[in-house]
Amino acid sequence: MSVENVQTGVAKVDRGLEIHLPDGAYVLAFDDWETAWMRGWSPKVYVWFRVDRGEFAGAFLRRCYNVSKLTGRGGPRGGFVVGPKSDYYREFVACIGIPGPSDIVTPDAYASRIVIGDVVTVERGRDGEPLIERYSTIRKLRPQMD
Repeated sequence: MSVENVQTGVAKVDRGLEIHLPDGAYVLAFDDWETAWMRGWSPKVYVWFRVDRGEFAGAFLRRCYNVSKLTGRGGPRGGFVVGPKSDYYREFVACIGIPGPSDIVTPDAYASRIVIGDVVTVERGRDGEPLIERYSTIRKLRPQMD
C-alpha cells in the first residue's frame, strides 16, 4: 500500500535561517511543505510548522521525513508517496486520523489542527562531526490533547 498526495503550484515561503530553540514540546501550527532529493538520491518531504504560542511564537521549524518516492522533480508542495509504516503516515494517523481508501494524505490536513512537536537540537552533522551552528528540528509530531 502506498499513499500519494497531490501536486499544486504554490510559491515557496522564505522562512529565514534555521534557528535554535531549547529542546522540549512546542504547540505548532502548520505552514507549508516541500519535497527534495537529499544528496541527490534520498527523497524527502519537509513539513514546515510555526510555533503557535509562548516565548518563541512565530518561529518556524520543520519536520523531515523519508518517503518512498517523489512524484515529480521536487519543490514547493511537491507530490510524494509514503508507505503505511513510514514515520510520515504513522504521525499523520496519530494527529489527523485514519484516512479513507480514497483520501489523499497531504500535509494540508494539518492546516485545521494544532499539534505538539517534540523539538530537539541538532549538534552533529551526518559525518558525526560537531556543527558550527546548532539548530532545532521537530523529532516527532503528536496530537494536542485538550
